[in-house]
Amino acid sequence: MNKGTPGVILKCRFEVSGSKKFSEYINYIDRDSATRNRVYVRYSSYMDYMDNPEKTSALFTAERNQLRMEEKKALKEGFKTAQKNNAVLWQMLYSFDNKWLEEAGLYNGDTGKLQEEKIMAYTKKGIRSLLEKEGLEASAIWSAAIHYNTDNIHVHIAITEPIPLRKQMEVDGRIEYRGKMKQGSLNAAKSVMVNEILREQPENLKINEIMRSSILGTKKERPIFKDRKLREGFLDIYTHLPKDRRLWKYNNNAMRAFRPQLDRLTTAYIEKYHEKEFAELRQLLKKQEKRYKGAYGEKSRAGSFSENQMQDLYSRMGNAILREMREYSRREREGRITSAEQRAKAHYIHWQDQLAHRRTYELDRALFSLKRALKSEFEQRYNMFIYEKLEAEKEM
Repeated sequence: MNKGTPGVILKCRFEVSGSKKFSEYINYIDRDSATRNRVYVRYSSYMDYMDNPEKTSALFTAERNQLRMEEKKALKEGFKTAQKNNAVLWQMLYSFDNKWLEEAGLYNGDTGKLQEEKIMAYTKKGIRSLLEKEGLEASAIWSAAIHYNTDNIHVHIAITEPIPLRKQMEVDGRIEYRGKMKQGSLNAAKSVMVNEILREQPENLKINEIMRSSILGTKKERPIFKDRKLREGFLDIYTHLPKDRRLWKYNNNAMRAFRPQLDRLTTAYIEKYHEKEFAELRQLLKKQEKRYKGAYGEKSRAGSFSENQMQDLYSRMGNAILREMREYSRREREGRITSAEQRAKAHYIHWQDQLAHRRTYELDRALFSLKRALKSEFEQRYNMFIYEKLEAEKEM
């Protein structure tokens, strides 16, 4: 894989109903893959991007990985209806760096073998995301095929609406359906493809195991309140939380001021009980971060995988801690707090009161010292003023 070359590229262009490429695509929907392979140049908008494919997979759709002849004919009729109704034809392209696919375990460069079914499944998820974000999920039909090129295996996708629902607009005096798709929709469709490919990597599976099973999965077995070293942090948060327990959710705006404390408590908990697993987790995240950067290109800012995963871990742990607090609050209201818990809380409150008194005392002393210093300085300046005034009167 060339450094800086993205592992996955997503392109999207559109053709209006009167376009020759729209007609050419319809003509070749029900042809065999070899024929479509030879005439790719006629219906593709991407000949400036790559050459004719060496071979082409079977045509596939959202429902099937390989269409029967009657299904191809039905699909063709759908595209014909779309063209008659002046719909837009979107041509999309998922293009892969073959080395990146090989590193992901989906392609064997020696044999030329690609795990087509997985690429088809990931394409379906990516297109579903795109259609949902563009409001086309109920009106669009699409078909796709995997095209093999020496350097860039790619998936060619054609999308249209038999009964157009897109917003209409005037272009050069003509009324046309809006063809441009939002960049955010395309970015999401690319992210779906990248995430699906990397999600099944051994490193990702291990990351999930450490986060979900090792760290979060054992939290119930280790209540923070029962840990003497962590209890103070627990009560520090608990005693200041809003009265409405429905707000006790990590990502709720009402918890914004408490998140730094929750994060510190999470860090202390992990350092005590999961130090080795956490060190391994950080190494795995670093490795996967490199793969995500490879997917988007080294110069891209999209490589925030590690940050997102850590954010997710701290959010989940924060909610786990807040659940323990809700349970503690419920038992407290029902009078089911043990005597040991009562003593622990009473000791914390007493210690907090003492700390508050000490702080008040130290603040009073500091203010007294400041006032005395100011008074002394004022008296010195005043005496100097009187002295200078008397000396001036003597000279007159």
